[in-house]
Amino acid sequence: MFFRRRRSANSELTTGAYELTPRGRHTRLLLVVLTIIIVAALSVGGVRYFLEHFASGSEISSLRRENAELRSALEKARFEFELERATRSELERQLAGLTEKLHQTEEELAFVKAAMLKPAR
Repeated sequence: MFFRRRRSANSELTTGAYELTPRGRHTRLLLVVLTIIIVAALSVGGVRYFLEHFASGSEISSLRRENAELRSALEKARFEFELERATRSELERQLAGLTEKLHQTEEELAFVKAAMLKPAR
């Protein structure tokens, strides 16, 4: 008696060739693509930042020159203001002295006029 082997339902699993691959093959590819995209975005951002902040050296030097001119004009205006204030103070002092002298002279004139109007005895 021959026993026939019956094929089991799982016998197909052992007849085919199977290749073992590491898990995440697609994950690794996705990681590489994302890394390339991130590096490209950072490079573009870095170039833009450089162009906006460092490449405009002529504009910066122009602004520095203008700033120096404005500071010079401010110093000149401050000096002129201080000179004007000192001159005004001196003129006010002189005016007060001359006004006082004017009052004394008016009083003397009034005294002299009053003395001339009185008959001599």
